[in-house]
Amino acid sequence: MFREHEQGGAVNGGIGARMRPRSDELLDSALTQLADAGVVVAEIGGDDRNAGGRLLQLSLGGRTCTYEVQLRTKVSPASAQTSRPSPGRKLLLVAPHISDQTGEALRRQHVHYVDSVGNMFLRGDGLLLDVRGRRGPAIRPGTPGKPLRAFKSSGLKVIFALLADPDLVTATYREISRASGVSLGTVQWVLAELETAGYVTTNPRQLHRTRKLFDRWVEAYAFDLWPRLTLATFDAMNPDWWKNADDSVRAAGALWGGESAAHRINPRLRPQKAVLYATEVPRQLAIDYRFRNPHGDGGVEVRQLFWHLPAKPSLTVPTPLIYGDLVASADPRLTEAAADLRENDALLQRLDRG
Repeated sequence: MFREHEQGGAVNGGIGARMRPRSDELLDSALTQLADAGVVVAEIGGDDRNAGGRLLQLSLGGRTCTYEVQLRTKVSPASAQTSRPSPGRKLLLVAPHISDQTGEALRRQHVHYVDSVGNMFLRGDGLLLDVRGRRGPAIRPGTPGKPLRAFKSSGLKVIFALLADPDLVTATYREISRASGVSLGTVQWVLAELETAGYVTTNPRQLHRTRKLFDRWVEAYAFDLWPRLTLATFDAMNPDWWKNADDSVRAAGALWGGESAAHRINPRLRPQKAVLYATEVPRQLAIDYRFRNPHGDGGVEVRQLFWHLPAKPSLTVPTPLIYGDLVASADPRLTEAAADLRENDALLQRLDRG
C-alpha cells in the first residue's frame, strides 16, 4: 500500500484505534496522525513514564509491524546515525516536525518516523505509507524534553574536547577551558549539567555513558555548531590540489577535516570537497593554490578550528569531529564512511564501550 501527500492535501483513511498516553502531548499528537491515516495503533508494552521504552503495534492494510518508540524534540539528517533501537526491534522516531530534507535523509537510510503534523514514513513487507510536505510544528514540546544548554554551541565545544580526549575530564577547569576554546564559566556549568544528566561523576571526576553522550553530541552538532563553523568557501584552479598539499597545510597551522580527513584514514573514499580546519582563512595557502570565489557550494571549505588539543602527526582533526562532519553532511556516501570509521577507529570504539 502506498499513500503520498503533498502540501495542502490530506490523506484519507479509516480511523483506527487511538492511544492517548498520559501527559505526553507530542506522542499523542503523532499517534493521532497515524490513526487519521488509517493506521490501527496498539500499545503492547513498555514504560508509561518514558516514551523511549514503549512498544507499539501498528497495523495497516492487513500488515502489522512492532516498533520501539523514540521521542525527539528535534530531528536532523544525523538522526539516522544516532538513533538505534534495542536489539531485535524496529525503531519509530517521533518528533514535533520532520522537514522534507530531513525526511529524505531518513528515508534513504530506512529510518521510520512520524511527526505531530502528519509527515510519516512506514515501510514493511508489502506496506508503504509515505506522507510528506506538511509544515509545522502543530505543538510545542514541554520543558521536560528541552535540551540541556550543554548541547548548544559553546557546550558542544566542551563536550567535543572531552570526547576527543576522554582523559581531559580529570584536568582542571582552566585546562578544559583552554582545550575547548570556551570561557572558564562555560566549562563550570557544562560539567555541572553533564553531572546532573549522568554523563560525569565527581570524586574522582570521570566520564560515563560515553556512547550515549557521543550520539547526543553528533546530533546536536549537526543542528547547532556545524552550520556556524564555516569561515569561507572557495573553488581551486586545480581540483586535485589537495593531493600534495600536506606540507602547505602544516605550514598554515591547519588540519584536514570531514571527507578530506576520512580519505586519509580510508583512501578508498575519494573526497569531492577539500575540508580544512584553521583558526583563520589561510591566505598564503589560498594564494599558492589559486583559490577563487566559488560557483555554487565550492570545492574548498575552511572551517573554524576552535580547540587547542595536543597536535598529532596525522594532520587530521580528532576522529569524533571527522565522524560528526560526515554524519552532518547527510550524504549517503559519507554516512557510510562514518559508519566504517566508527567501527574501526580506536577512540570511537572506546567511546562506544562506555
